[in-house]
Formats: sequence, structure tokens, C-alpha cells
Amino acid sequence: MFLPAEEERWTSRLTTVLVLLLFVFVSSVAGATELTLMHCWGGHRTAMVDEMLRQFEAEHPGVTVNATLIGSCSAPLQEAFLTAYMGGASPDVVMIR
Repeated sequence: MFLPAEEERWTSRLTTVLVLLLFVFVSSVAGATELTLMHCWGGHRTAMVDEMLRQFEAEHPGVTVNATLIGSCSAPLQEAFLTAYMGGASPDVVMIR
């Protein structure tokens, strides 16, 4: 388990990386107005993800992000992504641990 300060640093870093990935993707896709995100930050982190997405959408008018929460950052997330990918419906951004 992470100590609270250590978890906060990782949370900050991961949030920054995720926002940058979303920004890069939006910048590279002309005319895209809807993005999909598959992530695994539930529980006490749900509000943080919601706030991050709210801020992103506020800074990028006309862009909406539809987030899908997967129960775990390990095997369930990998399985959900691979299933979506193989089915031709993979998300635009995936949280990779």
C-alpha cells in the first residue's frame, strides 16, 4: 500500500499524464467532439476522475468525455480493453497502470 503522501504524488502524476493524453488525442483528431475513457479509479477516487474530466471539458469546449469505470486496474481492465479492442469498439484513452 502507498503511504498517503506517496499516493498523492502518484495520483497527481497519473492525473497529469491522463489529461495530457486526452489533450494530445483531441489535438490530433480534427472535428472529434466525443472521447471515450476506460479507467479503473473507483471508490474514493471517483470524484477526482469526475473533476478532472469536468476541467478538461471546460478547457475544451465542444468536447465531451464518456468514462467507463472498470473494477480493477489489473486483469479486469486489461480484459475489458482487449474485449473492446477485438470487438472494434475500443476506447480512445485507456488508463494504464
